[in-house]
Amino acid sequence: IQALVTGWLKDAIVSNSLVADELLHHIYRLLSNPATLLHDPALHRVVHSLMKTTFLRLLSELQRLGCLIVYASFHKVTVATNKLELSGAEEYIQFVMETVKKQIGEGDALAKVSLRPRQFHSNFLFLDEYNFGTMQLERIDNSDHDTNDLIVFSDGEDGLVQASVVTAWSIMNYLGSEIAQEYFRAIIAKFSKDVVIAQMELAS
Repeated sequence: IQALVTGWLKDAIVSNSLVADELLHHIYRLLSNPATLLHDPALHRVVHSLMKTTFLRLLSELQRLGCLIVYASFHKVTVATNKLELSGAEEYIQFVMETVKKQIGEGDALAKVSLRPRQFHSNFLFLDEYNFGTMQLERIDNSDHDTNDLIVFSDGEDGLVQASVVTAWSIMNYLGSEIAQEYFRAIIAKFSKDVVIAQMELAS
């Protein structure tokens, strides 16, 4: 297996093979799924142990740089930046990622970890991955928004930022009907929007 994976890595880097790159991205699934021919319980345990060690090292580096970790899994790490503006949060995350890359060597396992900021949030209420509410922030063009339905505000010289409600609360699954679920969602959305609007008024 090691020789096979090494061959895939060589093909992906040297020959720029898309097939080899795709196989490398799915190597853990191929080892852990009993339905695949590469499945090996002992090898799966070894690979999982290495992934866990690397993952804990990454979290340790983030904490050492001052990040407050809200939630972390092999697929996603959520940190609190304590920045009030989107531009400040973006600069902070960029600084953290660049610092982590500079402090690890080429042969280090952390050098193979890819970090990419995917989403930025404000007023993030978090219990677990199934219970959270937030205002997701996205940059938009001047012509791409409707102020009647969305909260849009300026972020300095970087243009406009759109804040939209994103919620997921498991209690909604126990409500009696879809109407009740939608009513619950609307109440939570209004609460989140009112907090953001009040913050904007205080900042202006």
